[in-house]
Amino acid sequence: MTKLKETATIYSAETGAITVVSRQGRTEIPLALRRKYQIGPKAKLRWIDAGKT
Repeated sequence: MTKLKETATIYSAETGAITVVSRQGRTEIPLALRRKYQIGPKAKLRWIDAGKT
């Protein structure tokens, strides 16, 4: 697998998204998903553990 930069985000509607968690525990939400779900600054997100990776 190609090594990704800490801030890299790769998104494809067919394969989903791959994001990298930074040392501070931060990650990016792909722009396509932010637009699709109207996620803006100060948005609150609920994380659901589906038991898969």
